[in-house]
Amino acid sequence: MLTQESTQVIIVGAGPTGLALACMLRHYKVDFVLIDKSKHSIQFSKAMVIHARSLEAFDEIGLAEEIISEGQAMERINIMTNGQVSEVVELTEFGRGLTKFPYVLNIEQAKTEAILINYLKRHGLGINRGEELLTVDNGADRVSVTCRDDQGRISTLTGHFLVGCDGARSTVRRQLGLSYEGKTEQKTFYVADVRIQSELINKKEGYINLTANGFVLLFGLEGQQHYRIIGVMPDKLERKAGTEFADLRENIKKQLKTPVEFVEEMGFSTYKVHRRMAEEFVTGRCFLAGDASRIHSPAGGLGLNSGIQDAYNLAWKLAFAVNGKGGTETLASYNQERKAVARQLLATSDLEFDFMTGEQPWLGFLKLHVFPFFVKMLTTTHLGNKQAFSTLAQLSIAYPESPLTEPGRLGPISAGDRLPYFITAAGNSVFDDIRSSDYKLLWFGPATLLEQFDLGGVSQPPVIFEELQDVFGGEFEFFVVLRPDNHIAYIGDDLDKVLETLNVAVAK
Repeated sequence: MLTQESTQVIIVGAGPTGLALACMLRHYKVDFVLIDKSKHSIQFSKAMVIHARSLEAFDEIGLAEEIISEGQAMERINIMTNGQVSEVVELTEFGRGLTKFPYVLNIEQAKTEAILINYLKRHGLGINRGEELLTVDNGADRVSVTCRDDQGRISTLTGHFLVGCDGARSTVRRQLGLSYEGKTEQKTFYVADVRIQSELINKKEGYINLTANGFVLLFGLEGQQHYRIIGVMPDKLERKAGTEFADLRENIKKQLKTPVEFVEEMGFSTYKVHRRMAEEFVTGRCFLAGDASRIHSPAGGLGLNSGIQDAYNLAWKLAFAVNGKGGTETLASYNQERKAVARQLLATSDLEFDFMTGEQPWLGFLKLHVFPFFVKMLTTTHLGNKQAFSTLAQLSIAYPESPLTEPGRLGPISAGDRLPYFITAAGNSVFDDIRSSDYKLLWFGPATLLEQFDLGGVSQPPVIFEELQDVFGGEFEFFVVLRPDNHIAYIGDDLDKVLETLNVAVAK
């Protein structure tokens, strides 16, 4: 029996990217159908870090505090060499003054997904599970897909747009005929959730154990003695079929060089690291997001977070399109903006990965004798702290070349940047005081000076900040046009450009 259904946006894949997109579309009051071929959500923890920019995105829809309550801020990283802690990197002040969420949040992916699923349930929405995507018809006016459920029944679903959030083996991407060029690393890696007992590794912190030809990472998770362990599979086990955690116990102890007892195994898997990117992220009415669009090494925990940022970038553009507020160029900007970010992510995460896994003698020397001091310098000096945290937390992502950006710069801030964080006169985060699902106009300067500008062409009055803000390098008396995702579309005092940016945002 063939059934038919219609919606505004079809989302394929109910992982963190698809769930985040669904929650954000609900926030924008966009109708969607979310399908996933799996009958159940994940149980194993998988990704375990949420960064500040992702928390800012979730804060827009009222979910940040719930996510924070289920995780724990990482307070310090212990860098280990030769069985001892050689450097302790304090993270309590890591992102201070840069965001409302100045820390790295440890939270298991399963918990993050559960929170997003419950958000949808609270709003009467759900996931069509057990629905396998079969075909995609990327039409000029509509997208049509056929699906098969776990009972073998075929259904047709049509929508204005389709977003493939269905992972590295994306059916959507294959149906669209888009290539996924790159390579797969030869090394095999393992990830295990275990309970351990150790006199040295005994806090809910991160432990980076460096060896000349690899690493063992341990991160404290919720629960007594609960740790995530990540490492490189020994050469002698690469060729062994059905490797289990028991095969690695002695090797891990040998690498750690400190007494460790494994009390309980709670999960274990192996994986290969892939470096790939789709040739396009947008084709016609179809979009790719998360691992369906690009995949890279897990260095820095940026995979899940990049998928959330894809969703944050795309959700408002889809909302504008279905509500007739934005045209084809607004939608197409997703391709240019997120492809540029993906290229940079692949380059930087792969450099980090090559450094951590390289076996050359000179790399071994750097890892054991230079790297610990370098990391501590980054997190203890003001400039290093700001640059390192902004990069890791994805606060430094910018869209200067976007067709939605009017080039300009004031002090250290350029158009395309995320609006810098500061505390307002009311004692709030600036992002709390400018919440809106639309473009926003801000004025930095005395309110009386606004009288010289004819703001008749502005649909809503500007938000006024009469206090000088250091983040703008002492500049004052200027406008900022902000996109719904709080990236700067224009910065300066040219009213014509203000109006042009606001009008173009609707027309494009």
